[in-house]
Amino acid sequence: MSAFIVDHNVINRIITSIANETDRNRGRTYRQGILAEAGYDAQNYESVKQLGRDLHAMNVVAVRARYPDDTLDDLPGSGMFYEPRFVATLGGLRSRCQYLMDLHCLRYQCSEGTVPDWPLYKTLAEITYSVADSIATSLPEYEQARWDAA
Repeated sequence: MSAFIVDHNVINRIITSIANETDRNRGRTYRQGILAEAGYDAQNYESVKQLGRDLHAMNVVAVRARYPDDTLDDLPGSGMFYEPRFVATLGGLRSRCQYLMDLHCLRYQCSEGTVPDWPLYKTLAEITYSVADSIATSLPEYEQARWDAA
């Protein structure tokens, strides 16, 4: 297995999706609750930016675990410097699928060393499962499937 520091756009799309997930006046979503338990306020842009920095740092630690003899500048991927930015994203299923792919990519690239034991990694995994579930349950095929089918 190889590991790399993900492209900054991956993390930027993740934090943008988190920040845009809900109308700020309607209360907290399930995923925002997951983040709150991890110490992040998904309705506060500075907190979401900190989440981005923490995800990047976790990615760097995982890649360092995979390549312990490499200098920081020689690690594969997008590099050490990361500044969170909120980016324009398209709406709809395509955007949610990209969000899920970004979550899967980051989680996979963070699966080295002891990082999978970190609370932040577990939070990332929980959010990934939640996004996947929300995509699957929004599909017409899901709506047409029978409950307790024989």
